[in-house]
Amino acid sequence: MANSISAATSMATTSSWLSPSLSVAVLALIFTIASFWWIQVRRSKLASYPPLSYAGYFHPNDIRLVLPLVLYNPGPAPIVVLNFRLHVSGGVPPIDGTTSPVPFSMSWQAIQPRLEPAGVGGGRLMPSPIAVAGRSAVERFIEFGRAVQVDLPLKAGPYEVAVEVQEAHHAAWRRLVKFKLHTELTLDGDEARAYIVRNNDPGWQR
Repeated sequence: MANSISAATSMATTSSWLSPSLSVAVLALIFTIASFWWIQVRRSKLASYPPLSYAGYFHPNDIRLVLPLVLYNPGPAPIVVLNFRLHVSGGVPPIDGTTSPVPFSMSWQAIQPRLEPAGVGGGRLMPSPIAVAGRSAVERFIEFGRAVQVDLPLKAGPYEVAVEVQEAHHAAWRRLVKFKLHTELTLDGDEARAYIVRNNDPGWQR
């Protein structure tokens, strides 16, 4: 009997502590904290988009590419990009059966002021951190390069490529955007070794 009375008293105490007004207040506090984190503190992932043009040259022992990249930060917290790299995972074999190159990566070489290469002393900047404010986008012309010791024939494209980033708040490399590099769209007469602007729009009509 005594135990029943004690249990009933305990239930009454618990019920009085979990009053409707207190429950509403606790839920309101949780909602406020969650809303503040979502609106002001949350760190999102950078997004980017396949480019419709690029610049570069394709030497058997040296490849350089300049990609116009838009870096979009949908979250409220700023994101600092520390490094880029371009991974070429292989080509898409054309009808004539041309073989694809082995996978390789290209490192971040510079930031160009525009798609057309400016050259040394013409606004070309060495790699440096890029800050993208919350809910904003920036455009950068990122130059990639590497002495790959492998031929990358233009007409054997398109090639599967992926731009990867290393961010200040996350040490691991993360894929930013993946797309096809349509080297086969290079106009006849354009030298593979010439550093020129090239088309990357598969729907382009000559």
